[in-house]
Amino acid sequence: MLTYFFRILVFVCIFSINNTGACGEKTNESNVNNLPPSNEHFTGRKDIIGQIRNEFEKGDYVIALAGFLGTGKTQIARRFAEQSKSDYDIVWFVDAKGSIVDQLRGLAALINDLSDTAQENKINVNAQPSNFLEQIHTFLKLTPKKWLLILDNVQERGTILDFIPPRTTTSRGKVLITTRSAVGWSALIRIGSFSRQESITFLKDISQAHNEDQLDELAALLFSHPLSLAQAGCYIRKYNHMNVSQYITLFTNRRKDLWEKEEIMIKEDKDVKDLHDHYQMTGRTALQLSLEELKKRSPLGIKLLYHSSFFHNSEIPTDILAALSETLGYDPIFECNDAIHHLTKLSLFEKDRVTSQHGQDASLLNMHDLTQVVLLDTQSLEEKKQAIDTNLIVLTQMLSGGWDKIVKEFIRRPYLLAHIENLCTHAKTLKLYNNSLIELMTYVLEYHMYHTRDQATYEKLAEKIENILKTATDVSPLTLARFYSDKIYARGLMEKEKQTERTLEEAIQIFREHPNETEELFRAHMNFAQVFLFRGNFKQSLAQLQEAEALIHNVSSQSYKNLFYFVKSWILSEYGNFKEARKTIDLAIRNLEREENEALKIYIQKMKAWTDLKNGDYEEAYQWAVRTQKKALEFFDKKNNDSIAWTALIRGIYKEQRGDFIEAEKLVKESLERLERYYGGPQVVEDQALAHRTLGNIYMKVEQLEDARHQYQISEKIYDTLYTKKEGEGLSELYAKFAILGAKLKDDFLAKHYFDLHNKYFKENHEQKEEILEEFRKENLEFLL
Repeated sequence: MLTYFFRILVFVCIFSINNTGACGEKTNESNVNNLPPSNEHFTGRKDIIGQIRNEFEKGDYVIALAGFLGTGKTQIARRFAEQSKSDYDIVWFVDAKGSIVDQLRGLAALINDLSDTAQENKINVNAQPSNFLEQIHTFLKLTPKKWLLILDNVQERGTILDFIPPRTTTSRGKVLITTRSAVGWSALIRIGSFSRQESITFLKDISQAHNEDQLDELAALLFSHPLSLAQAGCYIRKYNHMNVSQYITLFTNRRKDLWEKEEIMIKEDKDVKDLHDHYQMTGRTALQLSLEELKKRSPLGIKLLYHSSFFHNSEIPTDILAALSETLGYDPIFECNDAIHHLTKLSLFEKDRVTSQHGQDASLLNMHDLTQVVLLDTQSLEEKKQAIDTNLIVLTQMLSGGWDKIVKEFIRRPYLLAHIENLCTHAKTLKLYNNSLIELMTYVLEYHMYHTRDQATYEKLAEKIENILKTATDVSPLTLARFYSDKIYARGLMEKEKQTERTLEEAIQIFREHPNETEELFRAHMNFAQVFLFRGNFKQSLAQLQEAEALIHNVSSQSYKNLFYFVKSWILSEYGNFKEARKTIDLAIRNLEREENEALKIYIQKMKAWTDLKNGDYEEAYQWAVRTQKKALEFFDKKNNDSIAWTALIRGIYKEQRGDFIEAEKLVKESLERLERYYGGPQVVEDQALAHRTLGNIYMKVEQLEDARHQYQISEKIYDTLYTKKEGEGLSELYAKFAILGAKLKDDFLAKHYFDLHNKYFKENHEQKEEILEEFRKENLEFLL
């Protein structure tokens, strides 16, 4: 009790003598603050300080600055307070690592000493903590003075709620928090690393070096992390014989030795310590102390931390840590939760929560760049390989299943993609080319195949997997078969016809040997059907569809069935069987509302528009095309996509049928532009042949016959490049239109040549043949027949 009252007496004496600095001061008769001396090396952060000011002006009462250690949260809060001193009557800085009550007693003592504080409003600085807090809160709620309370180094929101004065309509105060925890704050500003320019300016000031290119390189190496930049700048300034380039070389080649020297420097050199803004240790030292403490508290925690260093350092899901815990022989619930508790308590992880688009909360953890670097540096090559291998196994087990399940998981948790990318990069760096790596990369391939429809990303990833397979070991036949089935849209890998057919036949045989892989066998037949379609071999394509259809009753996934209906309708349309194509796509339309894959829904609707169009139901086709385009633009975020190109083409054909040839031409050209950007070339896919043929039809109707000839020639060139056989409705129509164009041009050779081609390959298409004959009679060309 004597000690308690002695401490209070000290506070009263100190503040009544009008000391300055951290102990507090009255800057005039009515202003109070205890701001520490200004940091002359403070750099940048103007946007953040402006954001704090704006948020307060908008009405926020409590603002939290959250970020990892060494990002400058405290310095930002101090600088804001310094710049805002004239806006407030009271500015009080509290270090939450110490006794908050005692520091508030110091504020109370100065308030009592103000000349305008009435006797009845004075606060009893000797009161018990709960009573004292009630008094000072009452004063801050009722005083007409403007005040700013800064609570620095707050561990988490729950620990300081009792110390924040309750907000009232009469209060004229604001509260600024600095913390490593971003959880629970309604008004939150995340503090990250410096911008690159801020880093360069800061390094110039600390190190007295001026080569901006070298300083920029150094900033990149240090992740623009303020504390790390400060220690590097101090080291360069301390040792005059060392320039920035030499420091970079030392950091790159002997980082561990360099950090050890910096730790000695910060600890022993008073001048450098002042430059280093009174930090008592380097970033690495602080982390290593935390790691040593973690080893004592949680053996599992230290293992999870090292394993996590191979993922992306943001949004690490706790269920992955639970799965890792079980794989490592620990309880995935109790022991894992205890480990996470210790990791967050030591600020090695930062807790976060996000809400997915499905409304589900996911517990996530963040790790600072610097933490990740230190962890990677301290592991041996063998430890890294073991950790990466375990991580690969855990993730493949978590994601295993059909493409529909995998896509749903990536949609629900898109941050998994960054973790997989990081993990696979580490695996490839260490040449860990194994089954788990191939399997995981194939899952990502399917995500782009069935969801993003990002053709360029899909093709690059397929090529990477193909190259890794050349040196990979222990890859299971099922993993190989799945990749062979998935790579069908990678044009560069599918050019060798015989090799492609062999790999697809091999995939089908592997799936047949595994009774539990019926859905993958079903999908492989669908994919094989598309390969034949791309080459214009419609009979083989239909044969593969029949194989798939024989399995459909054993398929439980509605998404697999809807995909089949889309592919079958597509192939039937290309073959010219439009009535059956519409019946087939209508089966998918009936299940449209229950289909969860938005990309597949868009493609089903696109096919519905196309089959309606080809069956002469132009108004219905146009309405479906408009709806589909709207959905596609929303879903693909206005990025170029083949479905958007298709809806433009369908609307163009509709306008052509309605006689609006100017709008029709505009829409078909838009379709061609989109297709060229999407596929990376002007004459790559059958869709482009169709668009050029449509443009030719428009030009023929407006009597621009030479323009029509040019468009038909381009279309024919694409078909000749892609198709191995003269089959399909597209080529049939092209030959018919070419023959009619020849008649209109009175070009006997052109008319006869394409009439003969149509008669040779498509003589069963009586409707088109009659259309040609009618034009021939009109132009008196019957003699050609």
